[in-house]
Amino acid sequence: MDIFTIAENLKYDKKFNNQLNFLSTLDNQLVNNIIKTKELPDVLINIIFQYIPKEWKVTATLAGHTNSVLSAQFSPDGRYIATASWDKTVKIWLFNAGQATVTATLEGHTDLVRSAQFSPDGHYIVTASDDSTVKIWRFNAGQATETATLEGHTDFVRSAQFSQDGHYIVTASDDSTVKIWRFNAGQAIETATLAAHTNWVQSAQFSPNSRYIVTTSNKTVKIWRFNVGQATETATLVGHTDWVRLAQFSPDGHYIVTASHDNTVKIWRFNNGQATESSTLVGHTDSLLSAQFSPNGHYIVTASCDKTVKIWRFNAGQAVEIATLLGHTDWVRSAQFGPDGHYIVTASSDETVKIWRLTPTEFERQLKTLL
Repeated sequence: MDIFTIAENLKYDKKFNNQLNFLSTLDNQLVNNIIKTKELPDVLINIIFQYIPKEWKVTATLAGHTNSVLSAQFSPDGRYIATASWDKTVKIWLFNAGQATVTATLEGHTDLVRSAQFSPDGHYIVTASDDSTVKIWRFNAGQATETATLEGHTDFVRSAQFSQDGHYIVTASDDSTVKIWRFNAGQAIETATLAAHTNWVQSAQFSPNSRYIVTTSNKTVKIWRFNVGQATETATLVGHTDWVRLAQFSPDGHYIVTASHDNTVKIWRFNNGQATESSTLVGHTDSLLSAQFSPNGHYIVTASCDKTVKIWRFNAGQAVEIATLLGHTDWVRSAQFGPDGHYIVTASSDETVKIWRLTPTEFERQLKTLL
């Protein structure tokens, strides 16, 4: 088998389940000769390293919450992690080299906290709670002070997210509505209520350019064109057969990934307010609770009630499973990449948060000696 055939087959070859055996099929002398004569294009080297399996190892398990941890997110600079819990608190953790220590516990909500998200500049945190409110906190050096409480929803608030430009917040609620809030200097004023969904709204997120919003409820996903605090529905995506828990845009804004209780993840090609289904990812054995793109858009990480996290390699609307992370002992509620893509943080109903680091496999280390 020549190196060109090997490079192409790396995308599909099941021999990667036994990586070292596959390594033995490489003719070392052939590879070295091709490299020396510059007959191996850079693109094929990239293919080789793009499709080899990835190995993720737990570097820390964070214990401190006294009930299910519902979300965990890195700060934009990667120095902190914010976790939200059923115990009604948010914890801030100082992150360094795969480890983390608590720097603050935010108390103020009177019911479970479903999400905690940093603003794009890292100066604020927004939290969503089953007490029907959203709180804004000013963040600095591991500490946070409440600056505002947003009231308006009449039922649980499931998510609260900043726009990428930091000027707006979008919230999703069990009152079947999505609200948009104009944000400035720690305060926020409601500018619109979107009432097209007919059941609990599970999530709402802005596109990377802040021109669109994607929302999920029941079995549908809706896309909204956003402009100056208002939004107009442009599409309804139908395909999942059970509740859709979350939808997120890819970093380049060309795709949307959705996670559903039907045990699947779907990828949708997005363009100018419309979207068409590109693929369905099957692998989890229970409901999906989260699906997120990596910062470079090359990977998707998914979290499930089957207690596992899966990593998928993404390319042109398709994705292939490349790793399953085992370690949590209950539902995995959320999974998110750090800003450099080398770490993942996961939150679980087992009351812990885990940090995972991408580490080279033995196969990759040996292959690098050839290339």
